[in-house]
Parts: sequence; structure tokens; C-alpha cells
Amino acid sequence: PGYLGANCQTEVNECESSPCLNGGHCVDLVDNYTCVCLEPFVGQRCETGGPRVPGACLSHPCQNAGSCLETEQGYICECREGYTGQDCRDKLSEGCECRNGGSCLEGNVTICQCPPGFFGLLCEFEVTTTPCNMNTQIQSSVGEQPSHPSLYVLSDSLCFGFAAMPSPCDSEPCLNGGSCEVHDDSYTCECPRGFLGKHCERVKPQLCSTGPCRNGGTCREADGEYHCTCPYRFTGKHCEIGKPDPCASGPCQNGGTCFHYIGKYKCDCPLGYTGRHCEIGASGASVGPTYPCPHLFPEVDCGVPSEVKHAQASFNSTKVGSLAEYQCELGYVLSQHNNPRVCRMPGVWSDPPECNEIDECQSQPCLNGGQCKDRIAEFLCLCEPGYTGHHCESEVDECQFSGPCQDLPGSFACYCPEGFVGTQCETEVDACESSPCRNGGECESYEGSYLCVCTCKVSYTGKSCEKELLPPTSLKVERVEDTGVLISWHPPEDAAARQLIDGYAVTYVSLDGSYRRTDFVDRSRSAHQLRALASGRAYNISVFSVKRNVNNKNDISRPVMLTTRTRPRPVEGFEIMNVTASAITVQWALHRLKHSTVSRVRVSIRQPGDLADRTVELNSTVAKYTFLALQPGERYIVHVTTLSGLGTPSESLATAPFHVWTRPLPPQNLTASRVSATSVSMAWEQPPAGSVEGYIINVTTLQSVKSRYVPNGKLMSYTVRDLLPGQRYRLSVTAVQNTEQGQVHSEPIHVYVTTLQRDGAPERRWSQAAH
Repeated sequence: PGYLGANCQTEVNECESSPCLNGGHCVDLVDNYTCVCLEPFVGQRCETGGPRVPGACLSHPCQNAGSCLETEQGYICECREGYTGQDCRDKLSEGCECRNGGSCLEGNVTICQCPPGFFGLLCEFEVTTTPCNMNTQIQSSVGEQPSHPSLYVLSDSLCFGFAAMPSPCDSEPCLNGGSCEVHDDSYTCECPRGFLGKHCERVKPQLCSTGPCRNGGTCREADGEYHCTCPYRFTGKHCEIGKPDPCASGPCQNGGTCFHYIGKYKCDCPLGYTGRHCEIGASGASVGPTYPCPHLFPEVDCGVPSEVKHAQASFNSTKVGSLAEYQCELGYVLSQHNNPRVCRMPGVWSDPPECNEIDECQSQPCLNGGQCKDRIAEFLCLCEPGYTGHHCESEVDECQFSGPCQDLPGSFACYCPEGFVGTQCETEVDACESSPCRNGGECESYEGSYLCVCTCKVSYTGKSCEKELLPPTSLKVERVEDTGVLISWHPPEDAAARQLIDGYAVTYVSLDGSYRRTDFVDRSRSAHQLRALASGRAYNISVFSVKRNVNNKNDISRPVMLTTRTRPRPVEGFEIMNVTASAITVQWALHRLKHSTVSRVRVSIRQPGDLADRTVELNSTVAKYTFLALQPGERYIVHVTTLSGLGTPSESLATAPFHVWTRPLPPQNLTASRVSATSVSMAWEQPPAGSVEGYIINVTTLQSVKSRYVPNGKLMSYTVRDLLPGQRYRLSVTAVQNTEQGQVHSEPIHVYVTTLQRDGAPERRWSQAAH
């Protein structure tokens, strides 16, 4: 596929038909093409995109319990497992793993064709849609103010009031690691390598992935194009052209066999023949070709027979002796000569036949004086007045729509059936003239009958909108997560009202108006999981009772509503920075986009057994905090939570609690005495509080540090030995406390001394450093 010509030497340019719409740029591939679309158009041919169709989900177009999501071009159905198609009508073959209405390609259960608005290996990721502009308050059909003044409408779609729009980048519109940049009231996405599109939602085509190089050629990509490196004897853009085959012309005569020989050819002659082409017989005389049976000419090929206009050719070989039979298209007849064509020596087909158009009017098919007009494979009869039909075979019945007709002198009279009036029963009675619909219902004729179908005012249903449609009750939030909310409700208490309901419409809208979605829930369910929400954002949630109508204009009840906020994301990179005997310093990080909804950070600390935490709430710009006035040598539990929203905010899940021990107090009043050339005696007082299990003695010079742990918590003196004469040392003592997680050390206390010279020089003074 993808090539034409007698030897398939010409590649088909799939871009010649200009398949890319809306200004898209076409890139030719082998037997395929790809479109690079201009914004905001998307799709295989850039066929989708453009103005948004508001309120597309209110008609509940998604079948088989699919969820409806409004997009720029209308809506997308998110199908439940096992169904696919634009409206979730089609049942997937077993094993197909594609989600959100994606379909498996050619039976492959892991390669998905995603609908607009979704991408990913299994169509599992959703493209962020443009926010709707909800600024028109609902007016009822009789001009009264609505019972719910917070409810807003955009065309036929239900929306809600919202606060001022934040930064366009707050909704994290850039996918696959793209970075968002604000431009006035809009944004652009800078995509990483390998992705493109307004939201970096499309994978950049890998041109070599289609295997364009033929005949063993190697494909390499460079500068947005691909190049084929061809093996010996092949050339062309896709290595599709072979160098001339010297044996292709069948040079060997009299049954000789042709072999390739150093770029040329050589004939292996049968017994009794010689010469370069086996043209010399046993007598020495040159013997010309005798055109024997086809099997004696295996190398001679006539190629694909040429096309005949308005005909299709069928053949099973292109060797000498083969036949090509032609069959004309409908409306044409084949000439009797030259059919079938024959492949003859030296490799050419005989002359082609012709297909001549059939004159369908020769049989005079038109009756009752009708005039015949010839058409391709058909004819058209222009009938005289009073006649009709394909052949003008029927008289015209002036009484239409099955009305009985009575001949009168010079005229006729029609007796019309119910629902039609007029001289010829040609006028349909408008059943809505009597205004049968009550409670604000709008009447429409349906399918040519006079059935009155009403689009009822909110909270009414029935043929004449005479029945009250009650909303569900007891709407509440069952569980809140960072990207989802689980809600539940009870059906109407009245049994008759419950029978009217076909299901529930769940609409959830972010307060800033950037996200809006409607899901249809079957009447048998009383809970629903809202998915794909932004973390830390507030949402207005409404649940309506729905009654389906035959004209797809469904009746809805008044909504039951609540407002809730998703959890913000927890902090990242939480760690303990510093610990002393009386203070603990912690640090964390907030991502500019992922934590854009975080308003405050709550840092808490407590000791085991405390009744309440010691808590502080910080601005979201702060990323470090120090707890002071802590007890030495004690265990503390620290955790951090992010908050979103004012008043009663939503909280993230807390970080895993950190268990931290403050340092014990160091020993007091360290002194040095009895300094000799090789030893120094030290003494100190025990820490004033806390338990000590031992001490670490450090001896430090400019060149080395020596340490020793003495597991004696009551030790108050120690003699350091094996020192060098005339050397300056720093001696330090550190208190050690054992805990459940190992040893905890105090701050060290230091003293500086210089040992005596060996010649008995006088003892030098020593100096003390507290810590």
C-alpha cells in the first residue's frame, strides 16, 4: 500500500487531496499522513475545535450511564467500562482497555484512538477545557425571579455564581510537564521535547515509527523530517526504486537461464545451444526466438495492465501468456473486441478494450407521453400534467394524506382525516394552538402527529406539565480527597414522586468558573463520586431529579445544593533542619503551581501524653519555622498540614509524623589541671537536669581528632594521656543520652591546654570555652 506504477515505483502523496482542514499543515508519510493543526483546532484532520456549544450536557446525550463533560466543541462522553463511541452507544469488544470513550484500533487492546479532549496510552488523561462565562441570571417563563438567586445560566446550561478569576495558570492547564506563562488574561504553554498543542496534550509524531523505508533501508530523523539510508541496488526517498535488473528483459533465448554476473548477466544455455544469448543451434546457424509456452519465459513480465476508463481489470499473473479480463462499471457496456488482453513477447499487453455508455432511453421506458432523459446507469421521466411515478405510470391523486376523494362536476372534494385540513388535506392542524401545556410548559408538534409534547418549567413534568417533579433530599458529603468528592442523597420521600424520576443530574462547578461538569446517575443509585477535581478548590454541587422526554428535552426538578472544598496537596520536602536542647527547626517546600490554592501552612508539635498540639499557622510564603522553649532531652512529635480557603478551610492530609529528641544539657564548669608533657586531667559538673548515660571525650589538634566514649553517666573527671610535649590541644566533653532511636548528644563544652616541654618548662595557662 502507498505505491503506484507497473513496478510499484511511484509513492502516493497522501497530502495531494488536502486532507487537513482549518489551515492545518499536512506531512506526507508512507500510506499515511499526519496533520499539524493551527490553534484551536484538533483531530486527525484538524476537524474539531471552535466556538463552544453551551449547555450541551443538559440533554444528557451520553448513553449506558456515561458521564457528560462540556468542551469547546460541545461535549464529550466519559463512558463506563465496556462501552465506547461518541455517545457511549457502542459496546467494546472484550479485552479493550481504552477509557473515556476511546476505541481500540484494529482489535489491538492496547493501542487506543482517543476522542477529542482526552489523551494518553489508554485515553486516561483529560485536557483542561476553557472556562464558561456565567453571567446571566435565570428568568422563569412568566417573568418571576427564580427561587434560587445563586443559580445562573449560560444558554440552556446550569452554572453558578463565582468570584473574580484568578491567574489563568492557576488551573494548571499545561500537561506532560509543560510550563505555563501568563499573557494578560490568557496563557501559553511551553511544551517539553516530544509534545505539542495548546496544552502540550499531543505527542509529537515519531516519523520513523511508521517504518517508511522499504527494502531494508534504515530510517533516521533530523530537523522534523526523516531520511532513508538505502542498501545496494536501491534508491529513492523510501528506497522504493531498484536499479535495472539486467535479466528483466529476458535476453536468453531457446530456454536459456539468465544469471546476474558482476553487474551484467550471463546465459546458461540448454544442451544443443551456444552463444551469448543461446541463439546458436547445434548446426551453427542462428536460431531466432520461437515464443514457446509461458513457463519457458519466467523472467519476462508485462507489468500491471493499463487502466481502462469506467472498467475494472482482473488478472492473476503478469507473465507471458497471462490474461487480463475487464468488467465495465454500472451503466456501461464492454466492446466485443480486445477482451481479454494477452501478455505477449517481448513483455507487452495486447490493445485494451473500451467501455461505452448505455442509452437507457432506447427502450422508451416513459409512459403516458413522458419525456425520457438519459442518465448514467439510469433514466429520468419528465411526466405530463396529471401523471407521476418513475415511468409516469400513475395518475396524480389530488387528495393528499389519505383523504377520500369524491369527483364533482368540474372539481373534486377531499374528506380529510383527523389532524388535517385544506382543499387537498394539505395543511396539518397545529395541536399546540389550544395551549394545553400548563406551568410554563412549551408545546411542540412531534413527528407529524398532533401529540403535544411539553418542555416544562423547572420542577414540573407530565404531558401537560401538571405533575410536580420533586428534588432529592439530604444531600451531604461523605468523603473529601484532593482530586475527588463522594456525595450521597435520598430520593424524594413521596412514592408517586419517586416513580416519575428516571435518574439524577449531578452538576459541579468550581467557584471561579474554570471547571464545569454534569454527570447523569441512574435512579437506582443515591451516591456519586466526583472525579478529576483540582486540589484545594471550592465547588458548588447541585443534584436534580430528571424525567426523560421523547424529544430529548428533559424535565428537571429544583436542585438541592451544597458547597465543599477539596483537600489541598500536602507539603513537599519536609525535613528537620536543626535541633538544640530547647529548639527544633523544620523546613518544607510548596510548588508554585501544584500548591497555588494553599493559603496557609499549619505546623504542630506535641509531646507524648499531651492533650493538645502546640500549633502555629503561617502564610503560604513561609517555608521554615523554629519551635522554642522546649525541654531538653525530650521526645517531640512534629507534623505539617496545608490549608486552603478562608473561614473554615479544607485541610490536606498531614505529613507522616516526625519523632524528634531535643539535645540533653551539656556538662558544666569544665576545668583542666595537672598538665604535664604527656597528660592532662579534666573535671566537670553533671548537667543540672535530665538523665545522662555516658560522656564522649574528644582530643583535637590541627592534624587529628581522637574520641572515646565512656559509658558512665556519673563520671565527673577524666585524665587524657599519650599527649605530645609542647602541643596545643582542644579538649571537649559531650553528654550522651540513650533514646528509642539511638543516642542523642548534647552540645560539647571545650577547654584549650598546652602540654609542658620535656625540659621541664613551667606549666602554661589553660583557657576554657563554654560550647
